[in-house]
Parts: sequence; C-alpha cells; structure tokens
Amino acid sequence: MALSLRKFLFLFTPFFILLIALIFYLSGFEVEFKQAQGEQRNINYLPENQEQTTVVDLEPENLALEGGDSLQELEVSESKDQEIPPDFLLEVPFAPQSPYALWDERDEESCEEASLVIVHYFWQKKDLNKERMREELDRLIDFQMSRYGDYKDTDVKETAKLAQDYYGYQNVEVVYDITIDDLKERIVAGYPVIVPAAGRLLGNPNFTSPGPLYHNLVLTGFNESGFITNDPGTRRGENYFYPYHILDNAIHDFPGSKEEIERGRKAMIIVK
Repeated sequence: MALSLRKFLFLFTPFFILLIALIFYLSGFEVEFKQAQGEQRNINYLPENQEQTTVVDLEPENLALEGGDSLQELEVSESKDQEIPPDFLLEVPFAPQSPYALWDERDEESCEEASLVIVHYFWQKKDLNKERMREELDRLIDFQMSRYGDYKDTDVKETAKLAQDYYGYQNVEVVYDITIDDLKERIVAGYPVIVPAAGRLLGNPNFTSPGPLYHNLVLTGFNESGFITNDPGTRRGENYFYPYHILDNAIHDFPGSKEEIERGRKAMIIVK
C-alpha cells in the first residue's frame, strides 16, 4: 500500500504543480484584462469635442523680431466650466486719454496707451488721476517713438508687446475670435480686458461727432444687459455702460487701415 502511494505521488505531483502554476497565471491575466477594460472605459468618457481658443502667447521667445517676424499663435484649450454670475464688477482706476481735454494729436492717438495705463494701475493697486495719466502717456509715446519709430494705431499684438516691453509684463495674452462669454470669463477671473473697437459703432454720445474710427477701451464688469467699461475716450468714461449687442458688434482689431476697421478680427488683450 505504501509503495502504491509513493508511485501515485511520483506520477501525479508534477501534474498538480503544473495545474497550480496555470491557475496563478490565469488569475494574473484576468486582473490585467480588467485593468485594460477600465482604461478603455476612461478613454471613452473623455470629451469628444473640446473647445479651443486661439491665443498668442507673448513669452520672450515668441515676440516679434526687428526683422519683421510675426508673433507665434498657439492653440490653447480653454476650460468652459466656469460659472458666470449675472453681474460682476472689478474696481479699476480711471482717467481719460486726454487728461486736460486738449485733444491734440497725441491725445487723439492715445486710447491704446491709456487702456494699458488703466490696467497697469489696476495691477499696481494705485490711484490714477489726470496728472499721472499725462505723465504715463508721454512716457509711453516717447518710448514707442524711440523703440519702434511710431506710436499711432497699434493692433492688439503691438499693444500687448508694448505692455511687455515698457511695463515688463511677462504674461500677456492676445485672444482672437472671442465671444461675449469669453470676455465675461476673463473678467470673473479677475482680469480687466482691453478690447479694440470700431469707435463709431459704439455710438457713445460723449465722443466728438462722428467719433473715432479706431478705439481701445477696458472692460471692467457686466450685468444682465451689457458690459461696464472704463472708456478713456471721454472724461465720462468711468463705469460707462455698453449693451452687449453694441459692444460685440463694435469689437474689431486694427487691420492696417482705419477705413477698413470693420474687417478686423474680434480680439482681446489680457495682462496678467
């Protein structure tokens, strides 16, 4: 009987060892298979159509060079899940682009610079008055004449480059083909927004008729009916209100000619 048992163990022990090894191997394969299924499910749950916004990232390596090379445009995914309240307002300082109401050529051509000054003083947490605005505008104009050879009618890329070159901001965005919600999202995030505009489409009764062909202004808030702005084109421009359809229709970047301003793309500048 003992001999028969030894024969049995001798004959069948290798078989049992192989059977146990096979069971462990199949168990590991099942775990890996389930993990792979889980990864596949996660992939399937990713959004199929993620909205994108074209952004010009004004990091130093992307700046326009003296030889005329253009700024690089980057496709950047923007989150659209930020909740937008019905009304919102940032406290942003203000002074008009013609501080002493002279409205000479320098004043007439200073809306871009004045908008930058307004945003700069917001970030510096400084009060802005007509004396400081005059000083800032003169310095900005002199800087541009010395560095670029001109200061008139800058498009959004050039205005953003000025913010970087003169004030030293390293994080400046230019965003094209924008919507009303794009503007609201930046404001709610805490950024005053500079927009270029076909000035006469704004219909501001405080402008000297018929109004500027090309203009820049700063969006500081909104309510259910429209945007609240600091518009440097008038001394009454602090917290000036524009209905949504008016401002949306008026936003146009400078296309190279004031007479063709309504052909310019919708754009905004975000200084961070």
